[in-house]
Amino acid sequence: MGQEQATRKYYPRKYITPGSVRIYGLPGTGPSVVRDNGAGQIWSEAKRIGSINYWTGEIFLSREHVPKFRFWSELLTLLGLKRAELPNVRYEYEVVDL
Repeated sequence: MGQEQATRKYYPRKYITPGSVRIYGLPGTGPSVVRDNGAGQIWSEAKRIGSINYWTGEIFLSREHVPKFRFWSELLTLLGLKRAELPNVRYEYEVVDL
């Protein structure tokens, strides 16, 4: 009797390279670029504004840097009566396979 062996697919693990994260146009930071310090902390030119998990890609921002949405503005946007105005936030990072 032959037994079927379960075949496992190999999915390479990836993670964000520490020190490679750059965020442009984040609310409350002015025209400057925000970058990580390689130890999981995200800094503007003057102060720490959040943290990053290099394995999952999750970014946690301090309260003053999270975009604010007003209730009525958001409701009108959802109803299609107003156009959404999104901040022009760009980011870049490097990824490494394990």
